[in-house]
Amino acid sequence: MTNQEYIHINEAVKKWEKTRQTFYNYIHKGLVRTKKINNKVYLYTDDVEQLMNGFIPSSVQPAEVETISEAQEESVPTVKETSEAQDTGASTQLLINVQEDMTRLHKQYYTLKDDILHEVKRTREDVLFDSKRLTKSVEDQVTIRLDKIEQDDHHKTLDIIDSIDELQLSSKKQSFWIAYSSIVAVNLLVMFFM
Repeated sequence: MTNQEYIHINEAVKKWEKTRQTFYNYIHKGLVRTKKINNKVYLYTDDVEQLMNGFIPSSVQPAEVETISEAQEESVPTVKETSEAQDTGASTQLLINVQEDMTRLHKQYYTLKDDILHEVKRTREDVLFDSKRLTKSVEDQVTIRLDKIEQDDHHKTLDIIDSIDELQLSSKKQSFWIAYSSIVAVNLLVMFFM
């Protein structure tokens, strides 16, 4: 096998920057002849070069595939250019270009869709994280405020108890002074009348 006659499909993908599917489409449409050697697909180099230069051969039949071993290799026939083939080739090339554009747009759509889904998932995770963090912050603030209210209530309760104690002490003092005054008044009256 000579390198000028055939090119492996992977090498063609790299050389002409097309996808494997594009070359398979060319093969299926009969635009590129192939040989299958040891279960590997090889493309006729002349056909691929002519196709990449805008010439579509009319003599190539759809799905023309030969299967041989490396030892049984044959020489590759060349394709003749004709004006009719060029006209057909131009319209076929236009269809191929449209198909490639559709494939590219299809890939862009799915890439964009995947990007959007990834962004939505990441945003959902961010919102969930933020809501958990916000919930924790609110719970902490409520706990702090409840503790403060309990402390304030405790202080108010102590203040009320102190006020009650003061009132009781004041009341006792008043009762004592009233009793003492009464006793003194009684003693003064007793002394006065005696």
